[in-house]
Amino acid sequence: MVRTLLDATAQVLTEVGIEKLSTNKVARRANVAVGSIYQYFSNKDALVDALVEDRMLRLGDLVRTRMGALESQTFPAAAEAMLRAGIDFLADEPGLAPVLLSHAFFASDKAVTSRLRIEAQTLARAFLERLDGPVLPKLDIAAFVSTNVAGLFGILLADPGIDDERREEIIMEVVRMLWSWMSTTP
Repeated sequence: MVRTLLDATAQVLTEVGIEKLSTNKVARRANVAVGSIYQYFSNKDALVDALVEDRMLRLGDLVRTRMGALESQTFPAAAEAMLRAGIDFLADEPGLAPVLLSHAFFASDKAVTSRLRIEAQTLARAFLERLDGPVLPKLDIAAFVSTNVAGLFGILLADPGIDDERREEIIMEVVRMLWSWMSTTP
C-alpha cells in the first residue's frame, strides 16, 4: 500500500506540481479511499517527505551501482557517473526534480534530509579514497562539495526542456569544474 501511495504521489506531482498536490488527488490516482493515506502518513507533507526519501534512496542505489561498475577509477569518471545517474533517474519523473531540489535544502523532516546527505557523502568519500590520482587531504569536504554539486546539477539537468547537446556540454563543464577544484585543493 505504501508503495502504491508513493507512486501515485509521484505521478500526481509530475502532472500538477507541488502546489496543486492533494491527498484527494493521490487517493484517486491510487484508487483508494483518502482515509487510507492517513493510516500511513499524518498529512500531505509527510507523504511528500516519504516520497523524497524513497526516491533519494533509489537514486543512491543507482549511483552506487553506476560508480561500482566504473572501469576508470578517476574523479572525472565518478563525477560524470553521479550526474548521469541523477539525470537518468529523473527522466521518467521530471516533475519530481523541483520537489527533490527543494527538499534537499528545505525539507520539513530534517532528519530524513540529513540522513540522506550523510549517506551520499559517505558513498562519495569511500569512492574518493580509492581513486587513482592525487590524494585529497580533506576527503570530507571533497565528498560534501562533489555530492552537492553533482546532485544539484543532476536535478537541474533532468529538465526535459534542456536539449541533449546543451545537456552534454553542461555535464562536461560541471565535471571539468569539479576536477579542476579537486586537482588544486590544498
